[in-house]
Amino acid sequence: MKGYIYKITNQNESIVYVGSTTLTIEHRWRAHTIAFNRWNEGKIRCAAMIYHHFREQGIDAFGIHLISEHEIEDRKSLLQFEQLVIDSTKCVNKQAAWITEEARHEQKLAYREAHRNEQRSAASEVIQCECGETYTRGHKGRHVQTERHRYGIASEEERKNIDEAREEADYERKEALKARRNARVECECGTSYPKAGKSHHVRKSKAHLKWLADRH
Repeated sequence: MKGYIYKITNQNESIVYVGSTTLTIEHRWRAHTIAFNRWNEGKIRCAAMIYHHFREQGIDAFGIHLISEHEIEDRKSLLQFEQLVIDSTKCVNKQAAWITEEARHEQKLAYREAHRNEQRSAASEVIQCECGETYTRGHKGRHVQTERHRYGIASEEERKNIDEAREEADYERKEALKARRNARVECECGTSYPKAGKSHHVRKSKAHLKWLADRH
């Protein structure tokens, strides 16, 4: 199939943008015009660098021109031709048309390293929550699951129910602890002792000591 390398310039070519297409350059110009108008109206966020110059000088100050025509097997081949022109032209293109996988990997590493401190700073930013507590931005998910958060955003009626449930649970916990402490264990000596008092029983209980003496 055929591929085309083109440039978009103003009249004195002080501004040059390089691109490629498998369609006619006339068709590509119409596509650029439509995309620019949508971007200029705030309907899309992505924009070619040349669009900023369209806005400054007016799109009518620019035109599209064919640089070269190529027989290509796929889009990748055309992008390689485009990159050769970008590298040899003083153009406004900021993004490479084509790079090797190794270069792409290096770019990702460089970007990650450059933004690492920024990401850490953002994650450690302290946020005031509507519940009255604070949390770091990186731990928001954990915070909203806490009892304090749920209690803080609850209505007055919900808080009353939560308080009653807490009091009931606390009472049951104390009663269970008391029951465990007061539970008695039957001893071989024929008496019983509190579950937590075995050591005291076998050393101090007169009944237990008498039972031991009688055994001997």
